[in-house]
Amino acid sequence: MNADQNEHITRIGPGTPCGALLRQYWQPAALVAEFDAVHDARMATRPIKAVRLLGQNLVLFKDALGSWGLLDRDCAHRGADLSFGRLEPSAEGGGLRCPFHGWKFAPDGRCMETPAEPAGSKLCDRIQQRSYPVVEKSGVLFAWLGDEESVAPPLANFDCFAAPSSHSFVFKGLWNANWLQAVEVGIDPAHPSYLHRFLQDEALSQVADNTAGKQFRSASAGNVHGEQWPMTRIMREFAKPEISFAPTAWGMQLTALRHMTEQLTHVRITQSIFPATFVIPLSSTTTITQMHVPVDDTHTYWYSFFTSFAEPLNQAAMRAQRAAFITLTTTFRKLDATTTGALTQKSKSVRLFSAWAKKTSMSMTNGQLKAWVKLPTAPVSIWAQATKSSWPTDVHLSKRLTLFKLAASPLGWPTAHRHRPCVGQTLLTGSRQQMAGKIGGRPRCFVSEALRLGFRWYREKFC
Repeated sequence: MNADQNEHITRIGPGTPCGALLRQYWQPAALVAEFDAVHDARMATRPIKAVRLLGQNLVLFKDALGSWGLLDRDCAHRGADLSFGRLEPSAEGGGLRCPFHGWKFAPDGRCMETPAEPAGSKLCDRIQQRSYPVVEKSGVLFAWLGDEESVAPPLANFDCFAAPSSHSFVFKGLWNANWLQAVEVGIDPAHPSYLHRFLQDEALSQVADNTAGKQFRSASAGNVHGEQWPMTRIMREFAKPEISFAPTAWGMQLTALRHMTEQLTHVRITQSIFPATFVIPLSSTTTITQMHVPVDDTHTYWYSFFTSFAEPLNQAAMRAQRAAFITLTTTFRKLDATTTGALTQKSKSVRLFSAWAKKTSMSMTNGQLKAWVKLPTAPVSIWAQATKSSWPTDVHLSKRLTLFKLAASPLGWPTAHRHRPCVGQTLLTGSRQQMAGKIGGRPRCFVSEALRLGFRWYREKFC
């Protein structure tokens, strides 16, 4: 891949070809657990988070009526940062109030109030903050950032979404790499023999009880002369896999063969699902479905869904093992204690609006507040529907095949389907084998020379 091709496929901001494509797919935006007061005490009174996805600055919140909202972070009025906003009580209709002039927005982007306007003003009726659909599934909040005139398609029905909550666990992390780098390293079958190499093997009794869901700590299916081999030994001793791939309706299937003897071969199967998801085996009964969403051109969030097809997962152990090394990275604003305490006190709101405004980021060019960018419509779309499926556990190659049917779709998204392709690892005996808002009609303030001087601090600090 040359430099031009690399730029084409890794630039994902508004207005880029790859960005337009990825916006046709539901993308993970946050863990539901990030809004749980057990993990973040601030969420008990203020479930609001600033998030950045696909190069866009957004605010994700749960209002007093229990509805999730995802809005462009810059207020439609003066571009103030809505992540500093205040959630209004249910008795007042809920919603998120901007800290600058008190405009209040519903989760769907409707402007509910413009309190500084004269009595009888109908301005509020003409304001719409750009909003994005949000779906909660298997512990993750998914967002659809597609074109405003389009209808969000159904969310794909992967096994990790269909599994009972007791048999599923999800975690996330941040990589300082673009989305393509994240995906290609995940589907690479050779790197486990080096990056994930263990010099010693645990006892099989401990391997069988992998409560924390550690990778490559389980035993492979099958046996060697009646004895199971831990994956750590297989990855270490057979470090030159024979890798092949085959195109599929959903992406491609990768097969890694590690020839142990003339009669014994370890087989590991990975499913790569377009555009940025893969499914790999964790053990003979558990899979990992890993999704990747670009934060921007050089940062990527990964979301790993662990799905058990046998016993319930020990979610507490799995969370503790990962939380010891991984911080749930967010762009949540760390406010001081005085401001945080005052967020819920309406009597102080007028004074705080002025104080918060000094912390907001406003992007101005030639004295005009930043406008939103129109995203192009995706040029092509296909969907895959399963016509026959089988359970995707650690498997023999000949028994776990899924047939798919392709058809044209106007939505540009794989419609809801049961995705159960062959994924797993086993030992085989025998011979070697295989934004965008409406700018027109929205109030925009043209800042005079005097105001430009007054906002110089904003430009120097944030622009």
